[in-house]
Amino acid sequence: MTKDIIVTISGLHETDGDTDAPIETMTPGQYYLKNGKHYVVFDEVLEGLEGSVKSTIKFTEDQVELIRNGAASTRMVFQPGHENMVIYQTPMGPLSISLYTEELRAQIDEDHMKLEIEYSLKTEGVVVSESTVNIEICPKELVRF
Repeated sequence: MTKDIIVTISGLHETDGDTDAPIETMTPGQYYLKNGKHYVVFDEVLEGLEGSVKSTIKFTEDQVELIRNGAASTRMVFQPGHENMVIYQTPMGPLSISLYTEELRAQIDEDHMKLEIEYSLKTEGVVVSESTVNIEICPKELVRF
């Protein structure tokens, strides 16, 4: 994989039985491999927040970690069968949630990587949303706009 990449993130979120409209974003980023872990770094604009957020996705075949720093900050760890506490720092204050990863599928090839994560979010022990997120990473020169 080359250093200059395009990251495509798409997701579906279901809350109280209602499925939100699909979300998809495509952005340039940087890729590198260090100590057997894949790293993807990119700037992200989050709906409802001013400015951008520096996002890092660190992953192996069995774990994905999303780290955001900026207008909203968090560290989310996705590992199948595990529940992790997450503090999401927002301009309105911290939000404490629990994240349970149901399934993680990773396809890691030389010039294309794909991660699919199915997870649920809980507050005070109650599931508030079920989500599926797909992350695709490919060299910038292979993407046609």
